[in-house]
Amino acid sequence: EGLENFSWLEILRKKLEMSEEKKERPVISFYRNDLLRLHDNLLGQLYSAISRRKVIRFGYRRFADKGQPYQQITVYPYQLRQYNNRWFLICNPVGNKEYPFDPKLIYNYALDRMDGKVEYMEEMPFIDTPIDIDARFEEVIGVTFREDVELEPIVFAVKPYSVDYVLTKSIHSSQDEISPEAERELKKKYPQLKDCKFFVVYCRPNYELYSRFASFGDAVIIIEPTDIRKRLQETLRKALDNYADLQD
Repeated sequence: EGLENFSWLEILRKKLEMSEEKKERPVISFYRNDLLRLHDNLLGQLYSAISRRKVIRFGYRRFADKGQPYQQITVYPYQLRQYNNRWFLICNPVGNKEYPFDPKLIYNYALDRMDGKVEYMEEMPFIDTPIDIDARFEEVIGVTFREDVELEPIVFAVKPYSVDYVLTKSIHSSQDEISPEAERELKKKYPQLKDCKFFVVYCRPNYELYSRFASFGDAVIIIEPTDIRKRLQETLRKALDNYADLQD
């Protein structure tokens, strides 16, 4: 909803959802974020701003700042990305004396933390980014990209009952099976994983990567690098401690 010059798409959406009068279930069901609808179709507003190459200003408040006023942020908007049922604006803030504009920077702002008011800064010229945004985000899971974290291979084992799931729903687009020789060596090194299938992804570690692996519970085990494995192990240990402290 709210996308300019896309009335035909709105008609198609309504047809897919079917009318309320028919009381029939939709043929196709899409995930909906009602918060964006309440914010005067925020997704559509941002889509139009990006298409028109307009500098915009909006109010933004982090979850940690709940109860505080919205911070006014002015940005060059470049792209909208969706991850884990949330939408993010990919952009670069307009610089100031304290923080000069750096064309090599890319920020992301969650739409559900915006105040819903998008203002065009007509007097400010739009500056495009020299960065290949799609290539940049191919190196991470989710939307958090850190320049100070290196791209590296992450090897993990999958227990037999989850192999088909991981094969059909990759953890990352770079996911691949490791070579038979490498797999044999890993099974010798970790005999407790002899029934597992081994895979590798090439990513820059971030919060979303750890969350993604943790979501598999005991079905997926990170093997290498050791520091990433130990960090996830510590996270899972703390989660277990939370349950251990509960009393019936």
